[in-house]
Amino acid sequence: MRPVKLAELVAESPVVLPDGRLVTPENGGPPAFWLSGAAPAAGLVAELRAGAATTGLQPLLLCNDPRRWARGEVYPAGMSSADSHPTGPLLATWWHEFAPAALASLEPYGEAWPGLAPSGVPGADPDRAAEAFTALLLAGETRLALVAAASGAHALPVLGWWAPGNYTNDTGEIAGVVRGWQDRFGVRVVGISMSELHLSVAAPPRTIEHARQVAAEHYSFCPDQIDQGTGTLEIYARQLTGAAAWSFWWD
Repeated sequence: MRPVKLAELVAESPVVLPDGRLVTPENGGPPAFWLSGAAPAAGLVAELRAGAATTGLQPLLLCNDPRRWARGEVYPAGMSSADSHPTGPLLATWWHEFAPAALASLEPYGEAWPGLAPSGVPGADPDRAAEAFTALLLAGETRLALVAAASGAHALPVLGWWAPGNYTNDTGEIAGVVRGWQDRFGVRVVGISMSELHLSVAAPPRTIEHARQVAAEHYSFCPDQIDQGTGTLEIYARQLTGAAAWSFWWD
C-alpha cells in the first residue's frame, strides 16, 4: 500500500467523519490508522461498517488507553497478511504445542487435534450483530479507528495491533484465524484493546456438542481463555452456546 493511500481513503470518505487525525506508528513508517478525537456515535460506526466494502476503510473500536493509541503504540512492520494463514493448520500447530500440558482441562479431547468445528447456522445479520455489540463497548475512553483493509480480520495486522505478542509475534496469524471465523460463524471484529479482542458472532454454536468443538478452536487460539479463565473446556463450551459475542484476552 502506498503511504498516501490511507489519507486518500479518509479524505474521500462519503461518510462525514468527526474530528480526528492519522496516526503514525511510534517506530516510524506510514500512517497505520485514522483515530477519532472522542468516542464515536453508534450510528456512525454502523454507517462506516455498512460502507466498508466501498470505502476500503474498516471501522474498529479502540477500547481503553486512548493516549497509547494516540501515541502510535502499534507495530505493523513485518506483520503478515491474514490471507497467509489457513485456519486449520495453524490451530492444529498451536493445539499440539499447548494442549499436552493441559489435557485434564480439555476433556473430552486429548493430544490429537480434534479438527475444525462445523460452520455455524446463520442467524442474525452479521452487521446487525456487530451493531448490538458496538453499543456495549462504547464508553468515554473508546475511540474509533479507520484502517485501510479488506475486512476487520485483515485490519488487525495492517493497524499493527500486538496484544497477542507473548503468544505469537505475528498478528497476521491471529488475523488468519479470525478471517476463517468471519466466513464460518459470521464474526465481525468490533473492538480491540491493548490486551483484548472483541468479536460479534452472528452464527454461534447452538448445541453443547458444537460448542465443545468451537471451544477447542478457542483454546488453540488463546489458551488463557481456559487456563486462566473457566478452568475447563466443558465450562467454557457452556458459555459459548448461543453466545453472540466472543472476547479474548492475552497476558
